[in-house]
Amino acid sequence: GDVEFSNSQEFGDPMNFGAGATFGSGTIFGAAQQFNNNMDFTAGTQTFSVAQEFTKGSQFGSGQSFGAGESHNFFVDDLAFLAGVDFGASRTFGAGLSVTGAQNWDDEVHTFGKDPFFNGNVNFADAQVFPEGASFAAGQDFEAGESYTFDKFMDFAGGETFAAARDFGAHTVFSAKSDVGNFANTFGTGAKLPPAQVYAALQTFSEHMHFGDNSDFSAAAQTFKAGAHFGDGTTFAVGQSLPAATVPPFGLMLSAFECLDAACVPSDADAYL
Repeated sequence: GDVEFSNSQEFGDPMNFGAGATFGSGTIFGAAQQFNNNMDFTAGTQTFSVAQEFTKGSQFGSGQSFGAGESHNFFVDDLAFLAGVDFGASRTFGAGLSVTGAQNWDDEVHTFGKDPFFNGNVNFADAQVFPEGASFAAGQDFEAGESYTFDKFMDFAGGETFAAARDFGAHTVFSAKSDVGNFANTFGTGAKLPPAQVYAALQTFSEHMHFGDNSDFSAAAQTFKAGAHFGDGTTFAVGQSLPAATVPPFGLMLSAFECLDAACVPSDADAYL
């Protein structure tokens, strides 16, 4: 089976550790080691005194710190970190990064590979770029005075504080409502918006948007494009224009119509299917 090391071991010379090795808390790595895949450092904080080449699938424990002056290589897939990690400097990660718990990374802009999962509230740095497929836990906070780049296929669990207008890439999914409707955002093609979201500000929507049940557009007439789908119970502003090839709750629009009330059902049944 996998080798398990006790607490407070010290490796002052280079070693070759087989896949799946588990290290006790307080281990000191005083030389560059050869780690195979799926190393388990989660028992506690470890000391990496010199630069290490970390490997695919390795896991690190809460409160782990990596020295700012050490050029550790994190550019491998499927690394996992628990709460309170201090990377000491800007780092580059491979695909499938998993981060659990609260983090304070406000001082460093990191480079993430595809499909990272931030399963906790992370204090990201200004100008942080999020790659394709990034997922965020419920309640993630983004600071009003900071800018972020959101690529396509973002996944937001709900309850976020976006705090300012944002530009979201294509096919972003919002699973539950947040403050997103309070700001003049831009949404890429095919974005999926949550149920019961209120849109108090004018938005820039692309084609093929999907809006959840009970969406509320009553505060302002928006500009919708072809392919927009609206869930049951959606309410619209009086004067809202619904173009042809949009799909409000009552059917497919065959021609444009200007809403006379919140339900926006045309009196002419030939206007929709």
